[in-house]
Amino acid sequence: MAESGLTGSKGSAATPAHRGMRLNPVNFPFFRTETLRYRVWDRASAELCRLEDNPDGFERAALPFHVICMNVGSRPTPFEVRTDRRHRRTYRHGDHMILPVGTAPAYAWEGVTRCLTLRVEDEVLRDYAEACGPAFLAEGHALRDDRLEQLMRLLAADLRGEGVNRLYGEALVQAIVAAAIEADRGPRSRPRGGLTMAQARRLAELIDARLGDDLSLDALAREAGLSRFHFARCFRTAFGEAPHAYLTRRRIERAKAMLATGARPVTEIALDLGFSSHSHFSATFHRAVGISPSEFRRASRM
Repeated sequence: MAESGLTGSKGSAATPAHRGMRLNPVNFPFFRTETLRYRVWDRASAELCRLEDNPDGFERAALPFHVICMNVGSRPTPFEVRTDRRHRRTYRHGDHMILPVGTAPAYAWEGVTRCLTLRVEDEVLRDYAEACGPAFLAEGHALRDDRLEQLMRLLAADLRGEGVNRLYGEALVQAIVAAAIEADRGPRSRPRGGLTMAQARRLAELIDARLGDDLSLDALAREAGLSRFHFARCFRTAFGEAPHAYLTRRRIERAKAMLATGARPVTEIALDLGFSSHSHFSATFHRAVGISPSEFRRASRM
């Protein structure tokens, strides 16, 4: 039966050798898997993979990162994990496993299934601690948490999607980490206040000047002089929307001006504004405006 809350030992801090690691699923495989989709950010990576039948077990050294894993397969999967003790569970669709940095697990499982694995460096938890207070991830097996499951589903959808929005992915990682920390402790106090007028102006100017770039939360947070967790919440207070939503809206506004006043091909406009393809741009534009870029261009010149 699935456990209702996070239990077990608290995760230890990462050693200096683990800081700044590039969490590439190719270099640090979590299981014996076939990778279906993956994405890498500065301090985290996510992988959607297929688990092969492995009843004989698999061992590895201590994890240099925190791991949050969710079963996204359609069938229940008998799973055994050995850390400081043996954990035998049947993982159903939506069940989670959480392993803190430093855990040295051994695994065995039966059958073939799919899972979504998020690997996070300890520095992300230190950002949370700076903004919200002490932060620990507790080891847990076959967990059920509605908030965490919903966020992990959004992450899986992002991995499957065509467009890549770095700010959106990093915001999801932050939200998942916060949900995992708070699952059995309750929400921590949130920082009050927002950005100063000078900070907000600098950020707006930076974003407008780099609409075609792959902006990261780290870059925006450094500009504001804040941690990533603190910055994301202060940005929403100041601008009324999340950083990724503001960036997308400004890109669409710039695209409308370019479509209305110029003759450049739609594909060129899409790539110049940071969209991965013509189809990604068209779909995003249609959701925001209600018509396609080409239809908007024709309507603006009537």
